[in-house]
Amino acid sequence: MSRYDIILALIVVGLIVVLVFVGPSLLDAWRGEEPAEQAAPVEAPVEAEAEIPEAEIDPETAAQVERVNTMLMLYQACANRFEGFDERGRETLAAWRQRNADVLAIQGAEPDFHIVLRRPGGESDEAREKADAEELAMCERNLEVMRADLESAPQ
Repeated sequence: MSRYDIILALIVVGLIVVLVFVGPSLLDAWRGEEPAEQAAPVEAPVEAEAEIPEAEIDPETAAQVERVNTMLMLYQACANRFEGFDERGRETLAAWRQRNADVLAIQGAEPDFHIVLRRPGGESDEAREKADAEELAMCERNLEVMRADLESAPQ
């Protein structure tokens, strides 16, 4: 191989490497588009979710916010899982949300969640009935705690 053949081969390989790595952005620039890396979807800016910055929330208030969120999630899961549960607890939930409006306001918008308690599968009928009864009892206890909170609240 002559010296010119080696130089020509290196130039061709270099040109191919440049086109592979720089070519797409040059093509986007030629089309008037943003480069592919920048055209990827950008997450929407997060709005301030809390009126009080998280650093200023004391641990007791943070625990209260967590408790309220957990009770709301459990109520929603129970309403999704058991027919008639939402109708039985709707008034209690409305009053409980009103009672805890200040706690819900601290976190900003109410969390958007959708939890469904799973139905046990592959088990005997007795095991499924027992699991259903335990889940319903847990849901009823959550509703009773909400009612107890309302009863203990200063009027």
